[in-house]
Amino acid sequence: MENSKKRHDGLKVITTEKIEFSHREEYSKPIGTILRPVAKVSLQRSNHEWTSEFMYVDSSADFTLIPYKLGKFLGLRHESEEVYEIQGINGVVSVIFKTLNIKIGESEEFQAKVAWSQIEDVPLLLGRLDIFDRFNINFRQNEHKVIFDRDD
Repeated sequence: MENSKKRHDGLKVITTEKIEFSHREEYSKPIGTILRPVAKVSLQRSNHEWTSEFMYVDSSADFTLIPYKLGKFLGLRHESEEVYEIQGINGVVSVIFKTLNIKIGESEEFQAKVAWSQIEDVPLLLGRLDIFDRFNINFRQNEHKVIFDRDD
């Protein structure tokens, strides 16, 4: 948590929480070096331990997406859930939706619906569902950072 403070607005106490992440430098064949917005996301495993991954913050992704092996590592299993076919930039991918406990940076944990890909070759995406309603997300391209801001 980069910045946390309490302020009083009338009779209500509001907690302000800001979590900042620097963009990650990567190489793109057609354009060379590029900076991409990422966030450190912690996911709770079935044994209640936490694992952290950097995910692309993707405002055009409807939901958060994780690859098959990460889901297995978290302890996810295909039970009786429906398998959905979703369209992505790389084509159609089969996914199963699971609800996971997650944390963005040092935020308090919360539940989010995540699409667990049934193939490995997908990027780690932090999408809008259950995330963008919880935080005000500010992409500061010229400062090379993304800020998650929350007023309670």
